[in-house]
Amino acid sequence: MSGAAGAVGLAVACAAGAVAAEPWHGAAEAGVEYDSNVRRVEDQLGPAPAPMLRAKAAVDARGGSVRGLRWTVALSGGSRAAVAGAIASENAVTGALDTTVARRTSAQLGLTARATHYEVFPLTAELAARAFASSGADVGAVLGDDGRTVTVAVGARRLVYKPDPDFDWTGPALGVALAQPLWRGADERALDLTAGYRLERRGYRGLGYDNGCAPGVMLEVRCFVPGDRPRSDLVQIVSATVGYTGTRAVSLGYELTVDDSTSFGSSFVRHRLSAAVTAPVVARVFATATVTGQLERYADPQLVARDVASQTFASLDDEARSSAALRLGRGFGRRWQAELRWSYHLSALGDPAAAFHRQLVYLGVTWER
Repeated sequence: MSGAAGAVGLAVACAAGAVAAEPWHGAAEAGVEYDSNVRRVEDQLGPAPAPMLRAKAAVDARGGSVRGLRWTVALSGGSRAAVAGAIASENAVTGALDTTVARRTSAQLGLTARATHYEVFPLTAELAARAFASSGADVGAVLGDDGRTVTVAVGARRLVYKPDPDFDWTGPALGVALAQPLWRGADERALDLTAGYRLERRGYRGLGYDNGCAPGVMLEVRCFVPGDRPRSDLVQIVSATVGYTGTRAVSLGYELTVDDSTSFGSSFVRHRLSAAVTAPVVARVFATATVTGQLERYADPQLVARDVASQTFASLDDEARSSAALRLGRGFGRRWQAELRWSYHLSALGDPAAAFHRQLVYLGVTWER
């Protein structure tokens, strides 16, 4: 478990300078996991199951300085490794950084600047489909107070897809986010709405594909011909979530992604509906159940790199596909918690060419400060 332990140590060590400020929060987690389909594929050989070791650490700090500036820094690191090298191609270390500087100029206006970076470091050359680095930076304005806010941010994003540089992209991004309280009741019960819109222009390093076959001809491999211009995508994402908090927490969310690509076979529309419930069950055990349904439709037949198009590149553990999950957690002592997780994942609905099924069972311990 040297890779897992190294990731935890790296995250804690990198955060040592930040945690000198108060308040700060830290957490560390370690456990064992069974993965029924580690490679996330189903071919003639069938799914490859394996026992895995997991470890993760995170720390965040915040503070203030002169002239009303406030800052936050969040660092995290993790590792996932097969027991006894069962499937070494899936061993990976992750690292993430999120920094924000904000200043409230008046009761109704605040200014922000933010930079983020997330990266997956494969420990072997075979970890192809899930090795990437994603980063971004933006400046924004926050309008409103008392929980009713509108945030507008303008910046740029960059993705490096390590297995194939043709899928690297950079481009400008615009985001608008709304936070609106809908209802407040007794005992701190609340109903809130969050909504957002994001627009990104992604300029790819690689060339886009053209349809090299005549109209009406059945598409096959020879029809996908590299064009003479770099690929460019216009991506729009609309999302909305309604959340209730009280004796239990309930949320319902919807996300629509429209990718209009100049590369033949790469344009798609993605619908994503999610629901989550957290509630106490028995003997100080809290349960969280989540369900996610994802449906994708491609404007043209998509023949190459379908798995790349289906990923959101947000996290190594973010399947970006349909799933169901159950988490049970129970605290003991002042800072410790035992956790049992089960999840079931399947490829995006409407995408039979990349179909697979996967189950994860995890048992671990978490420490928090």
